[in-house]
Amino acid sequence: MKKICDIYIFLIICILTIFIPGCVLLRPPDVITSAVTFIGPTSATGGGKVTDDGNSVMIVRGVCWSTTKSPDLEDQRTTDGYYYGCNFAFSPEIRNFECVNSGYCDIRRHQGSRQVRIPQMIEQYKGKIDVTIAKKIISDHYDVYLKKINPCSRTICSHYELDAREYMSDPGRPKPYTPKGAIDGMVADADMIRNMSFLAKYGSSCNISFNASEFCRKHSQWGHLEPYLLNRPYQPWTIFSTYTKPPIKMQVPKIKTKTKRRSRERLHTASRKSD
Repeated sequence: MKKICDIYIFLIICILTIFIPGCVLLRPPDVITSAVTFIGPTSATGGGKVTDDGNSVMIVRGVCWSTTKSPDLEDQRTTDGYYYGCNFAFSPEIRNFECVNSGYCDIRRHQGSRQVRIPQMIEQYKGKIDVTIAKKIISDHYDVYLKKINPCSRTICSHYELDAREYMSDPGRPKPYTPKGAIDGMVADADMIRNMSFLAKYGSSCNISFNASEFCRKHSQWGHLEPYLLNRPYQPWTIFSTYTKPPIKMQVPKIKTKTKRRSRERLHTASRKSD
């Protein structure tokens, strides 16, 4: 009899475990952290990735940090960090062992100047960045080497075709007034990305046009490239998307249709009476 009772109790526990809603096993989330680099007096670069949420709802994600070892939740936390990238390696291991002449610290070159200017603009607009501010960032013409507005190869919106390169530190790099630079722009916010869409424009983000014939007349050393160079007139920002709203179905009110039929029947009856 006791064995049968034990079996019944076991079955009841199993049934309750299966059918009681919200009965899940919670466990600590799995997190992979990245190495902390670029440690300076007031900042450092680090981060991580949550690979498993442990069956729990994520309330906030961030990085705990401290000036001492082993920071925890009682220490400072950062939840509004950012990441930016351009044509250089952030990692000193990759930059120093796998790259040659990266120009990372040389603000006379585009790598060094952008790794200074981009964080400046992000910090300036931090917490307020939307598509309008994003357009402003990628069309920026501030030259960190000359400390003034000067569209050239060193600016975020690069214009090699306007740069005399008189401050170039590497003679093997692009020559003065080379016909190259930023030729388009793209921005998107979280809502646009959810709908698989983005804003883009043909030509420079700053609205400076490039005319191949005029450029080659002014800089005849590049005249042999004229047959191959394309004009780059600036165009308005345009939204591109794979998301389309379903077409709206137009419905004709049935009352009007019935009214027409009745009026036709009345006319037909009246014509018969007149006959």
